[in-house]
Amino acid sequence: MSSNALRSEKYLIWGYYGFNNLGDELMLEVIVRRIKAVHPEAKIYVRCRDIPRVEGIVPFDIERKGILSRAAYLLRLCGMIRLVDTFVIGGGTIFLDKGRHNASMLIMALAVFICAVFSKRVCVIGAGIDELTSPMNIKYLKYILSKSSFTALRDEFSFTYASGLVRSGSIVRSADTLYERGFYGTMAAPSAGEKKYILVSLSDHYKSWGLEEKRKIFIERSLDLVAELAKRWKDRYEVVLCAFQKGEGERDYELMRSLRERFLDNNRTYSAKLVVEYMQSKEEIRRYFSRAVFTIGMRYHALVLSSMFGVPFMGIDIEMKIRQISIEFGMPSVSPEVFLAQGIDMAALEKLRSLDIPGDKVSAHMSAAEENFLWIR
Repeated sequence: MSSNALRSEKYLIWGYYGFNNLGDELMLEVIVRRIKAVHPEAKIYVRCRDIPRVEGIVPFDIERKGILSRAAYLLRLCGMIRLVDTFVIGGGTIFLDKGRHNASMLIMALAVFICAVFSKRVCVIGAGIDELTSPMNIKYLKYILSKSSFTALRDEFSFTYASGLVRSGSIVRSADTLYERGFYGTMAAPSAGEKKYILVSLSDHYKSWGLEEKRKIFIERSLDLVAELAKRWKDRYEVVLCAFQKGEGERDYELMRSLRERFLDNNRTYSAKLVVEYMQSKEEIRRYFSRAVFTIGMRYHALVLSSMFGVPFMGIDIEMKIRQISIEFGMPSVSPEVFLAQGIDMAALEKLRSLDIPGDKVSAHMSAAEENFLWIR
């Protein structure tokens, strides 16, 4: 065993963890496994709200709201950063603002500043950047990138945006961490039978971002979509409303249960053909994605997993990441404005069934995902 493997490294991983979001927890699982492969005795602290469903980590509480609470948190953060060797900003679109100041990005920038004070290594991996409009958020991002010794960004928009902010050779183009070869090898098993499911992944986006008038329209368009899918394909497929998050933020599960109940109020004969599943495990992913006909999604990782299983998809691009993955795989997408105005074109879904996920694109993403882990040594 190499001397590197015997070192007891300490890490603090910073991301959107402990919010009952399966996609983010799977990313964390991959990151932890890759660190442990090189440093089996590594101690890995994870900034989180609740304890993630990932083994081999030590939780470090997320900051609370309020000036005094955040001041106390920064003191605790100083103590934590002094303990660790590497600060890892790990995966997901955590650089976003939706037109307003993002306090979490401020705390992240302060954490990076503390790392600089204590000469700690900072790495950004598998991350995505949304369209930022707040000048302060742009400044936070620029500072974070300038202090990172290694930055791997998962899509072309993020890579180009970051390269324009910071002229640094340390920024590389990667892919989402779920395309990592080990994870892919455990997930994308051959189909266990005939195609059976149409997958729909929606989130209560407009509730989270305070656009109540648009939210009302979104709910009605989503209900129309669910009703049309159930009625059109009830004799061939089950429509599965796949929730990737529950009880937090956009509350996918609660939204889709409400949509199902509203539809079934007057259409009880469809109850067996329209189900809601809260995705909590890799086994559930295999069950549904391995036999899916196509996916309609607002959740990025629903589309990532679809591509891994060779399932064609249509994105509803509420964020840049949805548009990017649709472009990368040659899949159709619809803007939020079009969805609110017109809903989903059923003729486009008929065409979607005949599309194929290019195998060379999946292979390219798997190779690019390895770029996320070059900093582990």
